[in-house]
Amino acid sequence: MKQTLALLDSVSSKFTEPCLEGTCKDILESLDTWAMNPDAKKIFWLYGVAGAGKSTIAASFSKALGKYCGGYRTCRRDDLKPQNPLQLVKNLCYQLSLAYPGFGRQVVKAIRADTQFSSREKSFTELVEILFTTPLSKVTSNHSYILIVDALDECGDVAERDVILQQLGVIVESCSWLKVFLTSRPIVVVDKILKQQNIVKHSFNLDKTSLDISHFFKFHFQPEKEFEFEGDWDTLMEAVPKLTDQAGGLFIWAQTAYHYLKRTINKASGIQELLKAGSSNLYELYTKVLNQSIAHDAGQINDNIEDGLSKSTIKRMLSRLKGLIYVGQSNKIYTIHPSFREYLADSSACPEIFHIDKQEHGLVLEKTLNVLVQQLRFNICNISSSFQCKSEILDLSQRASTYISEELQYSAQYWILHITECQVSYKDHENTLSLLIDSKQALHWMEVISVLGCVRKVMLDFARLVQNMGTKSTLTEHMDEILRFIQKFITPISQSVCHIYISGLAFVPERSWMAKQFWPRFPNRMLVQNAMKANWKSRQGHTMILKNHQDSVTSVAFSPDGKYVVSGSEDKTVRIWEVETGQQKGPSLEGHDNYVTSVAFSPDGKYVVSGSDDNTMRIWEVETGQQKGTSLEGHNNSVNSVSFSPDGKHVVSGSWDKTVRLWEVETGQQKGLSLEGHDGSVYSVAFSPNGKYVVSGSDDNTVRVWKVETGQQTGTSLEGHNNFVKSVAFSPDGKYVVSGSWDSTVRIWDIKTGQEKNLGHEGHFRPVDSIAFSPNGKYVVSGSWDYTVSKRVQVLRVIPTL
Repeated sequence: MKQTLALLDSVSSKFTEPCLEGTCKDILESLDTWAMNPDAKKIFWLYGVAGAGKSTIAASFSKALGKYCGGYRTCRRDDLKPQNPLQLVKNLCYQLSLAYPGFGRQVVKAIRADTQFSSREKSFTELVEILFTTPLSKVTSNHSYILIVDALDECGDVAERDVILQQLGVIVESCSWLKVFLTSRPIVVVDKILKQQNIVKHSFNLDKTSLDISHFFKFHFQPEKEFEFEGDWDTLMEAVPKLTDQAGGLFIWAQTAYHYLKRTINKASGIQELLKAGSSNLYELYTKVLNQSIAHDAGQINDNIEDGLSKSTIKRMLSRLKGLIYVGQSNKIYTIHPSFREYLADSSACPEIFHIDKQEHGLVLEKTLNVLVQQLRFNICNISSSFQCKSEILDLSQRASTYISEELQYSAQYWILHITECQVSYKDHENTLSLLIDSKQALHWMEVISVLGCVRKVMLDFARLVQNMGTKSTLTEHMDEILRFIQKFITPISQSVCHIYISGLAFVPERSWMAKQFWPRFPNRMLVQNAMKANWKSRQGHTMILKNHQDSVTSVAFSPDGKYVVSGSEDKTVRIWEVETGQQKGPSLEGHDNYVTSVAFSPDGKYVVSGSDDNTMRIWEVETGQQKGTSLEGHNNSVNSVSFSPDGKHVVSGSWDKTVRLWEVETGQQKGLSLEGHDGSVYSVAFSPNGKYVVSGSDDNTVRVWKVETGQQTGTSLEGHNNFVKSVAFSPDGKYVVSGSWDSTVRIWDIKTGQEKNLGHEGHFRPVDSIAFSPNGKYVVSGSWDYTVSKRVQVLRVIPTL
């Protein structure tokens, strides 16, 4: 079992000591009561400002739970694995599996049932399904286990935290014996998401922490605690209330002040320095500590700052920052508290000598590129067989730790971040970058990101980098080829390290730069005799085929940021696709009982709405793939068209039942009465840009405009077509509506007057099925059944609106 669980890659939480005995009693008692009560709410959220002591409470609670702590994870933005949402899921599952072997056995079964668990990268929701939802459905427990996630606000970005919170809610609600304890700053996104969950919210009371801070100082200001004080100890104790007040309820201030005083020779003078006006500001205290850390080496620092400091000097300085930083394995330096990291990046608070600005990314970029060039090599993990998929190499994680140094792991994943953030032209680093891109090291880089399981993420970063490179050069053309290679062969690269060389390299176009550069270096690759392409297809007009639907695709739409495409099909499913990779995002969205006829993204890109021949609409969460609430039901015939309002709060639908209906996204309830007036099926609906109106087109040959607030039709029907109106749209300024009809015409209407703006455009000679305005409102594009190019190709016409 442990061999399979090792695929989850255990990462332990560190850096945080538990509370001093006798402190934080109230909150720890509340947590103990919550943990012991089987009927208590499933999530406990402790929130408070940075430095209040939330992490020490998490550590204390974990210790108190003992074997019933199902998993304890501290998220850290300056440490790669603990701040990665996917690693969070894997590690919590790993720890719960060890704490409760019955659950662990079911996890092993779920992993082994997925033959591509190690080889294909999973989305967050897919991992939750495999590692939690499925195993939890098959076991029970007489004891409650608690998962602890400390500093959630340090994990991933805003969108990823949304998904984490939603999925944690799903996990605990489906399991009677599992609870979650969260800590974070009181950030809005956490509050917003958790309002939807069954939770206990507990705010950190800084007034109550003052007693604990006083206890902290008294505990440490003792000779037996190695605190040297040349003077009257009673005088020192008299300073405790003043220092406590100066801390302002922040444990991090008290802890930092203690370490500052411990290193100060004249303690009385140090205390007076801390009690000066302004020293209660945490950033002011950090400045004092940093100045103290370099005081003894100031001369050497001034003499050698340009050429670099010696390792011994750096080591001495770091040793004086105990309480602020932690030096981990491979000499990696971590900030113990996020406020110190934020201070170092704030030029208005941090002195120039200590300040870290974005230009430093250029230095780190150069270091990461050098690491890649020097350490990358063929078959870096010494895999014995070219015929094994990653999922079949059970010790691959161990091999990665053994053969791929931490600096190489970092460099392979994050060199692109640094070139993006350094805010200078890539040409400043062109020589070093060429050593990576223009050599076989580029393939070895792909090998490392395949082993680390981050091909898709790195490829998306790389795609954005290539897109933003600007001026074309030989280097950028080579980078574009490498990007095309990864995009084309992302599945075999993700599943098997060896297939980068065996199959991927064998199929590059024979006249491409990659063929000329790499084929001679790998003469034993597979040889392809026929069907080889001469060159990569031009990006101009390049077609990417998205395959998976089992029947006709009826509707497609881009997400607002252009990263995804949604499709609806007669196979009754909705699918979301990544534009960069062409890969399907997560599983199909299933629930409709008949053909899906129309799909649309919400303006913020978080949701998709689908309409179906089963008479319903469904709203789906893009990130999780879960249906939001229940189906929107009310139509008594097929739904032909759906669309979101500009503010994302409403959905409009048009149906064969001849009605238009408005729906509230949050509640799933119909807004007001049905909009009735059409004498035939409603084929197309759309919101105006300001969200105040809806337009509808029908097979009664008319177009109608409705007021959203009242549900009343504005003016008379727009009449002029002599056949079905299949498509309608508002102009970007909301002044006009365009309609396309099976009478082969396109008509533009003035909303204010209800008059047709121009005579019907009759360029088409077959039915018009689709129309749209250009973003500037100067043109309309129309799609028709015209067979003027070939039997299967339909014509697009662009019509000036002025």
